[in-house]
Amino acid sequence: MSAIPIVIEILKKNPNVVALAGPEVHAITAPQGTPLPNAVVSLLSEAENYTMTEGAMNYPDARVSVVCRALAAGDAIRLGDAVIAALKNVDGLVTVAGAARRVTVMRDQMDSTDYTDDGKVYRRMIGFRLRYRS
Repeated sequence: MSAIPIVIEILKKNPNVVALAGPEVHAITAPQGTPLPNAVVSLLSEAENYTMTEGAMNYPDARVSVVCRALAAGDAIRLGDAVIAALKNVDGLVTVAGAARRVTVMRDQMDSTDYTDDGKVYRRMIGFRLRYRS
């Protein structure tokens, strides 16, 4: 299990994210021609902690980025705000593929904006840290 499906599940069930991006929340990349605005979730790092006496703790620590993309800068910023509101302070059970997992989400320090080389798509990239029971 990766942190990506957990984040996607949370975002797709949040009414504010859905109001702005509809069903367009994707893992790693959005398919070509995907309507904007949309969000793309990528894994930055993921590691499991171990103890000398018990081995794997089954509680990975992950970092993900959510890239909010839109045709207007304001729309990318608003979608980013909705993503932050949906993910910050998540601390509870999240069901992914029929399995409930204990999840804690915290904001990371990453929050930046840019645009594509042709100036047609604006992006807001936001980082989050997750711990979840694997």
